[in-house]
Amino acid sequence: MKLLELYRWKPSYDVASKLSEVEADLKLYPPAAAHAREALDLQPVEEPSAEAGRAAKDATDAKLAQAKEHVAMLAIRMSGLDVEVAVDDRVQIAPPRPRYIPKDEPVFDKLSWQRFIYLEPGQHTVEFRWKGREPRRDVLHAEVAKTYELSAIPP
Repeated sequence: MKLLELYRWKPSYDVASKLSEVEADLKLYPPAAAHAREALDLQPVEEPSAEAGRAAKDATDAKLAQAKEHVAMLAIRMSGLDVEVAVDDRVQIAPPRPRYIPKDEPVFDKLSWQRFIYLEPGQHTVEFRWKGREPRRDVLHAEVAKTYELSAIPP
């Protein structure tokens, strides 16, 4: 729990990577995938050496790939920052930041942004909430190792 508290206080590549490793060992695959994804987003641009940077990125990519074998991936296309996305009544989306996108993940156009949510297999309710508008709900039947795409563009 100390690592998670530290990560919430100050997200960093090292802590996200370690959380991913611990969660994968505990078979907590959705948070393991999310933290590996975050570690890739937070990886320093300049490593002490190019070789060390590649090795760290490759190790984190491997952790993400391992966790993705056990979860479904929900790719959400966003437009603007005024939407909140909840899965099973738990808010999942935070404002975007520049990020690394692994080659096996879909890339949308540059006018929008995307966020990935990793889910246990089964049925999930995805709710999009905009200020001053009616929320939209979608029901998703998630299967292991599949990617689902939803758009959070306001009506």
